[in-house]
Amino acid sequence: MAIAGVVAGQYGTKIQDITYAKSWLVKWYLQTDFRMVSSTTYEADLKQGHQLDIRLKPDVTINTYTANADITFENPTTATVRMTIDQALYFATAEDRVETQQADMDNRAAWMEDGMKQMEITVEKDCYELWPTEAAASNSGATAGAAGIYNLGTKAAPVLLTKDNITEYIGRHASTLDDTEVPDAERNIVVPKWVRNLIVLSPEFKAANETGDSVTAIRDRYIGKIMEFKVYLSNNLFVETNGGGGTEIVTNIFSGHKSAIQFAGQLDISSTVEREARFDAGNKALFVYGRKVTKDDGITAGVVSQGSGA
Repeated sequence: MAIAGVVAGQYGTKIQDITYAKSWLVKWYLQTDFRMVSSTTYEADLKQGHQLDIRLKPDVTINTYTANADITFENPTTATVRMTIDQALYFATAEDRVETQQADMDNRAAWMEDGMKQMEITVEKDCYELWPTEAAASNSGATAGAAGIYNLGTKAAPVLLTKDNITEYIGRHASTLDDTEVPDAERNIVVPKWVRNLIVLSPEFKAANETGDSVTAIRDRYIGKIMEFKVYLSNNLFVETNGGGGTEIVTNIFSGHKSAIQFAGQLDISSTVEREARFDAGNKALFVYGRKVTKDDGITAGVVSQGSGA
């Protein structure tokens, strides 16, 4: 069995010196976009355990006026939706002071950077799993829309996406939001990264490319705009096994207006921690947050599976 650091040579066995690189190997992280597709309007001054009641603007009744008749006054009722800061994540790392003195790299800084990245990814996965479940029943499933004619997919019967139907499928989400008068501006849709290839291969994309209209789909962080949606690609969407008795892997996706989805978080960092029973120094970070769909008719939810050509 070979022994690390020992080399057999012409004149016997000798110990080989090991040199450590003075820079870290590049590490790739999952891209996060949850702050791009949600609103952080109520983020300021919120702490763990806080509950925030957000008031909804009431509907004022419009009446027909009759000359010389009394008019009726109303006192519109204001409803509220509650968002709670009830989620908390942390990480903590420590390095013995002897190791710190002997180290030729700043390990603690690297650990802090990695912890912050991993924290952000964990938060996004949590949000992307929750938000689709909070869409209105009429904005999700196989019978979405005011007339129930848009099939957005279910866990038992996901929509099989291909290059030939991807644009039309995104249009179903757009039409569902149209039915509830959701403004065109600031609409977003989050889809799996494998959808990129379907969009690029779709007939609609090719036609746009021939006229030079699809440049942004290649150069921007999101793939571009389709049906007034900014299309975000993500590997953080919730993936599960088909519940229809099969083993098909399905992905839960969502679209919506940015103002319909709220996020609020607060980071509490102590960069230097001395443990009483150890000669070491550590870093710790605590992140508390809340996430809530505050207008369930402003978001759609669908379930899709990967078709050929993805």
